[in-house]
Amino acid sequence: MSEYRRRPTGNRRGRFRRPNSESRATQKTPKGMIATIKGWFSKLFKKKSAPSKYSNSPARSSSSAGTNSSTPRAASTTPRPEIIPTEVTSARLYVGNLSYDAVESDLFDLFSKAGVVRNVEIIMDKRTNRCKGFGFVELDSLEVAIATAQKLNRTEFMGRQILVMGAKNERRDKEASSPAI
Repeated sequence: MSEYRRRPTGNRRGRFRRPNSESRATQKTPKGMIATIKGWFSKLFKKKSAPSKYSNSPARSSSSAGTNSSTPRAASTTPRPEIIPTEVTSARLYVGNLSYDAVESDLFDLFSKAGVVRNVEIIMDKRTNRCKGFGFVELDSLEVAIATAQKLNRTEFMGRQILVMGAKNERRDKEASSPAI
């Protein structure tokens, strides 16, 4: 009998294997390999230490007034751009920055105080069946929509500051994006 014999290994083709060899899972790895792997992981997950007080970095000097090193810094230091409200040109309004727990009846109650509400639609995520954070409200007339947008824009609703502005007209947007023939 030869040194190698055919044994099934779990897959269809079968591989040649030494008869009394250890499986790959039970083989021992050399110490040098373990040290190398530990080195890689320590580099990957190494905590960034604060620069010393002798560093030339002007951004983090110990003499800067009003900084507290124990308070966590914000993820981004750049301010968010100001959102310019879209002009209200129809009775349909866009409502943004909604709470994920918001439902259509909540929006209907809020906007019915301002005028007659024709339709309320909250855009839902198909996988989670939760609110995506925005929706649309259609009011009775353009004048009521303009007044409501001015009144309710940047107001607190369910723990968030909502944005109320004019919804973009779908037909006009499709015509503008389609090439002229």
